[in-house]
Amino acid sequence: DKQRLALKNMQTSNKELLDLVQIVLETYKIKGGKITLYKENIMLKSFIEEIIEEMTPIAAKTKNKINFILDRDIRVFADRFQLKRVIKNLIQNAISYGEPQSPIDISIGEIPNYVTIKVKDHGAGISKEDIDKIFNKYFSAAKKFRKIGTGLGLYLALQIVKSHGGELTVESEEGEYTEFTIKLPAVVNTNLHYGE
Repeated sequence: DKQRLALKNMQTSNKELLDLVQIVLETYKIKGGKITLYKENIMLKSFIEEIIEEMTPIAAKTKNKINFILDRDIRVFADRFQLKRVIKNLIQNAISYGEPQSPIDISIGEIPNYVTIKVKDHGAGISKEDIDKIFNKYFSAAKKFRKIGTGLGLYLALQIVKSHGGELTVESEEGEYTEFTIKLPAVVNTNLHYGE
């Protein structure tokens, strides 16, 4: 049992290290030029359900339940791999900084010219002092909560969303909640070429 626990901890540590290396490499690529996107039509319902399935075991460690609020399915034209990276980063942050045993709410919707994906946690929130810096490269609030963070995750997420012609915004009330909103251009032309 002790060996099994040790191996499980090593596996977790290795995955965290690989994720960190991947983030650093992607950040370096962005510095060298624009992100290369391989866009395709994505139906958000099944796409987000797949991400939630991957993140549920991580959320279970802090007894957070991920709720997916869906009125109707919506299509976006985006890079599946990169968009998944953004949403997983936002959910991971919600798990890290949200209150244990509190819900994490994900919803999709539409506003003029955009499709929205929202990720909301209920917990520490972001101070007014920090909220303007949250997307800055290397800025991390992790130390305040005795956690480990590179300050690259949200910076990379912002660059990915921007490369799609979209926006990434945040609203927060300290001690109450934090809600990130991904805005992606609505699909207006279905005759787009792969990779455009």
